Amino acid sequence: MHVFTGWAESCAAAVQAAHAAYDAARTAAEAGQAIPHRGPDGWCCCGYRPG
Repeated sequence: MHVFTGWAESCAAAVQAAHAAYDAARTAAEAGQAIPHRGPDGWCCCGYRPG
């Protein structure tokens, strides 16, 4: 289960923002960095578990 938080204008915008937050978390985790919290659009991923 993945949980993402943030505001969006529509369902499509929410899905796009959630994907961007996930991609940022995955990229950071793969580089051995901390997961970024609260991106510029307010969306964040509060954890990342590969797979």
